Amino acid sequence: MSSSVPVCYGSRHQEGVEGPIPIVWLFDDFVLGCDVLARAIAEHGNFACCHLRQREVLSLALEIKPGDIFLASADGLPMRILMRGVRSVRGRYPEIPLVLFASDTTLDGLGGVVDLGIQGVIPKSMPAEKIIAALELVAHGAAYLPQQLLKKNFPQKQAVDLSETEQKVLAGLAKGSTNLQLAAGLSMPITTVKMHVRNICRKLGVCNRTSAVLKAQQMNLV
Repeated sequence: MSSSVPVCYGSRHQEGVEGPIPIVWLFDDFVLGCDVLARAIAEHGNFACCHLRQREVLSLALEIKPGDIFLASADGLPMRILMRGVRSVRGRYPEIPLVLFASDTTLDGLGGVVDLGIQGVIPKSMPAEKIIAALELVAHGAAYLPQQLLKKNFPQKQAVDLSETEQKVLAGLAKGSTNLQLAAGLSMPITTVKMHVRNICRKLGVCNRTSAVLKAQQMNLV
């Protein structure tokens, strides 16, 4: 694979599909494995998929569009380098979901990156169809963490002072509901929903709704 040209499967524009198709941008130095997974994502998911090497997530001028997803390998990187990279990606592409892709031996050390605004962690050992299902969740605004990571980091439910309404809002966030859907489902103004989301984020010590869901999952709150 060239060091400067993404290898892509599928296209943003497909016959019979209204609107552009989102792209999963897969960053991993394991080129052969990436190629197999990228083909599977494009063939069996509702995405196109382009794969590149890890370092190219920040070095290339990518044609990023709303709805795209970054799927970046966390393997082979010291934690300080990984966390610096996550911060840099979040800073350059704040609206694009970032999901880490990791081998089972790397999963244990990834709990600390949840508060940095990532949208999930996907084990490389998962079958392709489950990886695609996890990406579909992220595409719809939900977050994904594997059960083994949840159990290892927060085995017991932890107490957080959430009101009954905040608990309902948090449950909706975990399902990927929008503020408008929450407002309709809970029969309250959208401004009130936004207030509850801010309160939930403050109580969980995170900066956005996606991080709130991941933190809640870690704490067995949802």
